[in-house]
Amino acid sequence: MTDFATRLTNAERRQDWPNVRPNDAATLILIDRKGKSPRVLMGRRHPKLKFMPGVFVFPGGRLEKADRAMPVYGVLDPDSERRLMTRVQRPTLTRARGLAAASIREMYEETGLLIGTRELGAPEAPSTDWSVFEERGVFPDLGALTYVARAITPPRRPRRFDTRFFAADAGAVCDEVPGLVGQSPS
Repeated sequence: MTDFATRLTNAERRQDWPNVRPNDAATLILIDRKGKSPRVLMGRRHPKLKFMPGVFVFPGGRLEKADRAMPVYGVLDPDSERRLMTRVQRPTLTRARGLAAASIREMYEETGLLIGTRELGAPEAPSTDWSVFEERGVFPDLGALTYVARAITPPRRPRRFDTRFFAADAGAVCDEVPGLVGQSPS
């Protein structure tokens, strides 16, 4: 195991901590293929954050209730849907699609980039988390995403996440809110 992997495995883990159930989460790997070599969008987490401080990550975060209710454009490809519902308790298409939508919402919240389409007008946002999509007339496009992988934070950590990783081409970005970058320390 590499030094980094060893440090990550051993960080913030004590055997006397309770083994908490991981929260559903989603992240989006945005791939720009315009140049000679593909590039991916990553950000560095604020050093004062409680979970993985200072680590380079893809934009992502926890599944929110409204992610399942947000109107979307397109659907995930059948293979992505099937794999999202494999080896999980209580698998549903609503949950799988909610995770995909969460990755799009988190991409916006952390970068200002909106993945979607303007072909249908403005969606009705189910919460303030999604209001910018309604204001800017952008339907999140699940058809632009491909499910890539799943990672679960190891046991005995103060915070645990069951994260689904999605990928999208940078061409799926249809709008940008300038100046919106990063998270506040909490």
